Amino acid sequence: MTTAPAVYGIWNQTTGDRIYTTSSAEVSTDTASGYTSLGVVFHGVTTTGSGYAPVFRLRSPQGKHLYTPYTGERDLLVANGWTLEGTPFSVSLKSRPGTVPEYRFYDMVKHAHYLSSSATVPSGSRSDNLIIWPAP
Repeated sequence: MTTAPAVYGIWNQTTGDRIYTTSSAEVSTDTASGYTSLGVVFHGVTTTGSGYAPVFRLRSPQGKHLYTPYTGERDLLVANGWTLEGTPFSVSLKSRPGTVPEYRFYDMVKHAHYLSSSATVPSGSRSDNLIIWPAP
């Protein structure tokens, strides 16, 4: 398994929206418009084949982002008005040497999805029961 470019996290404290991108230009643009940089949060993987998948970046009609490696979830969201913005990085779908878990949560106060390296569900959030394994 080889690692891909760094994945940066950026966060809008007001809306709770989080963006994960490999583009430093996107980080610069979005931090200039109110997002806070979280720095490098993990690395994607470049390995392909069984057990690896691109992560789809989707934007809700309210402008908030969600990330999923699953085509069924992607298709359901697109059918319900979400916009597919691309595949910014790829991950392993199971634990492997050289990967770390990232857990997806939903902030019930700000109504926004986000990834975390901690399995502990933060106060005010719920687990989306989704785990991906990027490289550290």
